[in-house]
Amino acid sequence: MKKTKNKLSNKKKRFTPVNQKKKYLIKEDNLGKASSTVKKDFYLSDTDRITYCYEHLSKSGQVVKVVNVSYEVNIQEEWITVVRFDSDHGYLHRHTRISLNNRATIVDQNGLVIRGTAKHWLSWSIRHLTKGYDIYKKKFLKISKLPNE
Repeated sequence: MKKTKNKLSNKKKRFTPVNQKKKYLIKEDNLGKASSTVKKDFYLSDTDRITYCYEHLSKSGQVVKVVNVSYEVNIQEEWITVVRFDSDHGYLHRHTRISLNNRATIVDQNGLVIRGTAKHWLSWSIRHLTKGYDIYKKKFLKISKLPNE
């Protein structure tokens, strides 16, 4: 008797549900090896900058963790983090600050790249903030009841 493959079972093999986070965890053996941290920032304007920090394996240079990729705005001579990405729990997620007066953050994964490596998450986060920082800024200033600069 010949077995036929069910089309539904093929789809289950190809597409992994988002809630199975262990598929996207960074391998434990990579974290045990000697790694170093790199921190850099660049300015988008006088009042806007992106700061990023990541860990990589010392010998191979492979990025193993996105420590922080953040968009910051300078308000009254103080740099305020508006939104940041990290992979502390083994997957990429976003922390969005509520307002200038409320330091609490909303943590979510909506619209983010779920699959991929830490290197992919790092480059995606930097590109995402570089292209869309003005949207985060306008929303933050509006909720904080500050004039849009």
